[in-house]
Amino acid sequence: MRPPRAYATIRAVMAPHDFRRARELFFLCALFLSAAEGCATPTVQILPTPAAAPQTPANIVVADAPTPRAPSIPIQPTPPPPAPPSFFEERVANLFDLARLPVMEQTVTTQFTSRNWFHREHFFDFFIDDGNFEGDKYGWVDENGARQSYRIVTADDGKPEYEIVPRSAGPGYIARIWFAQYQHQSYNNPTDKSKDPEWANWGNLGEVGNIRFYFDDEPTPRVDFSIKDLFVGKNSFPAPLAAFYASANGGNINYVPIPFQKALRIATTGKPRLMQIQIKRFADSNPALASVTGAP
Repeated sequence: MRPPRAYATIRAVMAPHDFRRARELFFLCALFLSAAEGCATPTVQILPTPAAAPQTPANIVVADAPTPRAPSIPIQPTPPPPAPPSFFEERVANLFDLARLPVMEQTVTTQFTSRNWFHREHFFDFFIDDGNFEGDKYGWVDENGARQSYRIVTADDGKPEYEIVPRSAGPGYIARIWFAQYQHQSYNNPTDKSKDPEWANWGNLGEVGNIRFYFDDEPTPRVDFSIKDLFVGKNSFPAPLAAFYASANGGNINYVPIPFQKALRIATTGKPRLMQIQIKRFADSNPALASVTGAP
């Protein structure tokens, strides 16, 4: 507001007796305003806030998120390779795995039997007495093709025993054992024994007594027990690898492989009648093969 216009306006609206005082006050204000206009007043420039750039997918910056981690799975150690089959497992598998039938075993086989060399039936009178057992009518064929006879020897207890397998060099194993003593009704035994459990179940095999296994040229048998324990289907000779007369169609059989390292000899305390024992000797040394360590 300029002073002259302001002065005329104040004079028109104020009373005369106040006019003098107001005029003085007005001139003081005018002087003050004139002085103020002559001074440089600093100004503060407020700059406008720049508009934010539009956010588009191209310029949006996303903070790096932590890489997710897979759940921790404990590392299992690599299992060791399976152990090779034992001698027992391998030989038993050979009994039922037809794919192994043509595989050469690299063994030399000798079979000890109650075969009669002279009679047409070969098993006519069996070992009916000690003379027949030790005589030239019966025996086995050795590895050189020669006939050999059985012996009655004196055991370490001073009693006679029937040596049904003479010393056989190892390493090797017994592959099969078959015994038959009597039929409960036959030409040689006309009396019907079917009511007698010993005859009906065993064909009276018990009269053979004990069977003894001598390993590695030891003077005493390492295995010595009733011959029936070989076929009853228990202990170390389980069914169906072993079976007795009544369950095996008239024979006592055992297919459990019995290994030996250096040598083997077998005898019975009583006289057998019908038998087949198959021994297999390895053509090459087999240091991993150990003899049976004790009775079943």
